[in-house]
Amino acid sequence: MLAVVVAAVLAAAVPQQPEPGPAVPLPPPPGATHAAGPLRLFLDCPTYICDLDFMRTEVSFVDYMRDRHDAQVYVLVTTAETGSGGTEYTLTFIGQEQFTGLTDTLRFHSLQADGPHQLRRGIARILRLGLARYAAGTPLADHLDLHYDAPSSTGPAPAQSARDPWNNWVFTVGASGFFQGQQATSSRNLSGRLRANRVTDRWKINLSANANSSHSFYQIDSVNTYTSNNNSYSGNVLVVRSLGPHWSAGGQGTISSSTFNNTSLRVRGGPALEFDFYPYGESTRRLVTLNYFLGGEYNSYQDTTIFLKTSEAHPVHSLSLAVSATQPWGNVSVSISASQYLHDFSKQNVNFFGGTDLRLVRGLSISFFGSYSIIRDQLYLPKAGATQQDILAQQQQLATSYNYFVSVGLSYTFGSIHNNVVNPRFGGGGGTFFISN
Repeated sequence: MLAVVVAAVLAAAVPQQPEPGPAVPLPPPPGATHAAGPLRLFLDCPTYICDLDFMRTEVSFVDYMRDRHDAQVYVLVTTAETGSGGTEYTLTFIGQEQFTGLTDTLRFHSLQADGPHQLRRGIARILRLGLARYAAGTPLADHLDLHYDAPSSTGPAPAQSARDPWNNWVFTVGASGFFQGQQATSSRNLSGRLRANRVTDRWKINLSANANSSHSFYQIDSVNTYTSNNNSYSGNVLVVRSLGPHWSAGGQGTISSSTFNNTSLRVRGGPALEFDFYPYGESTRRLVTLNYFLGGEYNSYQDTTIFLKTSEAHPVHSLSLAVSATQPWGNVSVSISASQYLHDFSKQNVNFFGGTDLRLVRGLSISFFGSYSIIRDQLYLPKAGATQQDILAQQQQLATSYNYFVSVGLSYTFGSIHNNVVNPRFGGGGGTFFISN
């Protein structure tokens, strides 16, 4: 049954048409020079990536469409994290109508330190470059020109010849705090994190450490109060070696402590092997991976568990299948993962995850996000159980054989197909202007 489900997901999520290749200097298709009006564009880019108002202002020689079916050029924007902590933005240009078959792929790389203004300017520049070949076959060509900023002879050396004193290592240090309260309740949360990453074509190394401390106070009445404290600490290491366009091997490990999970010390680690059915270079558009992990786990508990253990060590393994695709019809992400203790095969955990945003027909889209876990491996549950206050405040993990989360949304948009006007009036407030009682 599982094989049938996975096969169906693969067939739906991964299109059979070939991927758009690099830019090829093709002439405009016959009849393109007779297109009337501005070039019609549909920009498929999430608002957290693209500032759409900025794009409409800076790339103003096109007519922005609300629906992709009305566009002559469809632009899909996808992202991938780079080794320096920045982002690679991939813009795939797909011709429609008289431009059918004319495709292109351009990329823009941002740095970790780049702010929102640098990002939107960079994406807008690549968007203009990619649209130029389509606009050249329309009446717009009479109103367009090409500007070139020659690099200074005293400018920086090419990137490939530059010496990197950090040897591709990128470090991040962060901390945050959250405080809220009123007369009868108060809470605070403090967290800190450290990151060290090194990514090259052959190696990927991720090191991280996290700490979190939360405190809550509830005054139930003039006599009774309830106070809860929850602390967790963790460290993670991942080392991966590329074995080609489809294979990779490495090791991963974690060390942690959590009052919520009744563990004073948890150590887990071992080697892993992964296969990608498609080349890793296509990961921003489609990714199908199978990952197997084999290792061991040691736990030291704060309180005696329901199995009368204060500490224990066992071998463990896991297998996961992940599928993701981003296409003009929407995006989909599905994964199935299972882990199992080898000393007792009945102690296992199986997780199903799915998320999608599909464009069903013109203007109609559906979004879905959900997960379901079959839980049979709660070795850490304390023998004493949880108090009523702990249950209500969710301060301790409870015994369960499953958990789930589901979110479904449906939207339908209709009306004018044009989407060019930028009007920011009354849109910049940070509070409430009008209050009625």
